[in-house]
Amino acid sequence: MLVVMVPVAFGVPWWLERRSALQDGSMYPIAEAVPEGQDEVDLLGNTWSLDEVAVGEVEDAAPPPEGAVVVDAFFTVVPGEGRAAKLLGTCAVRAVEGDGERWWGTASGYDMRPSVADAIAPDYGCFDEEGKPLKAGEEVRVAATFVVPEDAVDGLAFEVATDITTDPEAEPAPQAVRFER
Repeated sequence: MLVVMVPVAFGVPWWLERRSALQDGSMYPIAEAVPEGQDEVDLLGNTWSLDEVAVGEVEDAAPPPEGAVVVDAFFTVVPGEGRAAKLLGTCAVRAVEGDGERWWGTASGYDMRPSVADAIAPDYGCFDEEGKPLKAGEEVRVAATFVVPEDAVDGLAFEVATDITTDPEAEPAPQAVRFER
C-alpha cells in the first residue's frame, strides 16, 4: 500500500503545480523541434522561419563583456488572421544550449544597431514600431539579439513561444517551437 501511496502523494501535487505554472506563463514550455529540412513552422496560426544567425557583429554598439559574444537570430513571421496575430503580442525568443540546461533571453541594449534597425525586437512581445499588433498576412522581420558565453555559440538553438488560451475563461498557456541550426 505504501508503495502505491508515496508516488501518488508526491506525483499528483507536482503535476498540478507544473500544469499551473505552464498555464500562467511562469514556466517556459517544452518546445517542439522544427522538423529537419523544414524552413517554416506554424505556431498558433502564425508562420515563423529562422532566416539567419549572425555572430559577433556589434557595429556601433559597445562590445559585450569579456568571454561573451553577441548573437543575432533573424526570423520572418507572417501573422495569421484574427486571434493568431494578437497572440504575437506575447511572443518571446530565447537562445538555448543543448537540451536547455543553459538559456539566454534577449539583450535589449543591442537592438539599435544598423544591422537590426529594419527588424522588430521581441524584447517585450512582437509589435510594430508604434506598439500595435502586427498586421495579418504581412511578412515581418524579427531580430532577437543575445549575449552568450563564447563556449555556447556553436550549440545554440532558438526557441519562440507565445501564449494560447484554450478556454476563454482560463489564463493563457504558453506554446513554443525550437529552431536548431
